[in-house]
Amino acid sequence: ANKTMTDSQLDQTNQTPTEDLRDAEDISGDGGVLKRILKAGEGDSTPQDGDKVTVHYVGKLLDGTIFDSSRTRNEPFKFDLGQGRVIKGWDLGVAKMRKGELALLTLQSQYAYGEAGSPPKIPPKSTLLFEVELLKWSNEIDVSPAHDETILKKIIQQGTGNGHPRIDEKTNISIIGTYQGREFDKRENFSYIVGDEDEITGLAAAVKSMKKGERSIFTISSDHAYERKGSNENQIPPDATVSYEIELHEWEKEKESYEMNPREKIQGAEKRRAEGNDFFRANKFARAARRYDAGAKLLSYLGQFSEEEKREAEKLKGLIHLNGSLAFLKSRDFKSAIKEADEALKVDNGNIKGLFRKGQALAGLDQWDEALKVLNQALEKTEDEAIKTDINREVRNINAKITQYKKKESQIYKKMLGGLDE
Repeated sequence: ANKTMTDSQLDQTNQTPTEDLRDAEDISGDGGVLKRILKAGEGDSTPQDGDKVTVHYVGKLLDGTIFDSSRTRNEPFKFDLGQGRVIKGWDLGVAKMRKGELALLTLQSQYAYGEAGSPPKIPPKSTLLFEVELLKWSNEIDVSPAHDETILKKIIQQGTGNGHPRIDEKTNISIIGTYQGREFDKRENFSYIVGDEDEITGLAAAVKSMKKGERSIFTISSDHAYERKGSNENQIPPDATVSYEIELHEWEKEKESYEMNPREKIQGAEKRRAEGNDFFRANKFARAARRYDAGAKLLSYLGQFSEEEKREAEKLKGLIHLNGSLAFLKSRDFKSAIKEADEALKVDNGNIKGLFRKGQALAGLDQWDEALKVLNQALEKTEDEAIKTDINREVRNINAKITQYKKKESQIYKKMLGGLDE
């Protein structure tokens, strides 16, 4: 049951105990989310999970520094409650507010931005203060990635818990797909990996919004369904909006970074790298890149690692970014490939593969001079003849492109000059 704060819980907030905090309601039950009413709201009803809430807020550090404010922007903030769209403390705290209520939420780091914080404004392990005013709410739920109402959700049966499946997590779901009342897709208790390219993209967004045991109906526009091509197999015409009733039975939830100790983070990163490699070998490069990114994020903050663990983590992080760079190269996302190569080079600035892949990506963007510069650096650093062969082949390809470009450019100038009056 909710209760007011104890002295020991007050100590955990890193604040000096005050009568104001002693009056705060312990929303989370562990002192991690405290709510003190500054202005009472109207009536007895409170928003439910899935409701779209509209709030004004001011976010502060414990020293009073304001790091974010909707009031300064004069623009209320909207989000879908209980869907994981905001930090955990907000989902818990706003669910206990009434319309018009103004409350002070005190959130320990595990209910805010965790160990890493959100640099540069929010330091690691920060307890935060939010003055939140609940303006209104409705039961319309927009779960589309761009929040453009292209995927709308209506909850039929509420789920349990606070978590939601994430991309690449394994789930067990049942679905019924309909178009204008006609059933075209019915599957019960089947295994679905969130983001599987074999399914419509709207399915991933839908399942990501759900809780265990939830059953909801989703209206999915053509952009996230069968697009302009439609589906002959399912007799869905082009540009058609479809509906899916989905029930989420189970999912294999991966631990959050803040729930892991250093050894678990290293093991988790290695597991995600191995999964990425499997996807890469199956030519599923986008999913491979996502798994590599998930592994790298586990190693983004090494503050509690021992020196030996730091060395192990840095080496693994370099390998993950190298693999990520190659995955992006394969999918021709050259800017992301450069970014991943640069991250690998931060770990080891003389890494031959990192330089080679960065050079390839620069060439893919037609930044030939910069590509040659990076590739020549790689040539200078390696003694491996096989690698030299690969690099020299790339250098020849780039020089051939430069020659071809200059030839075309020369022809254009000749035509221009040939048309001038003397």
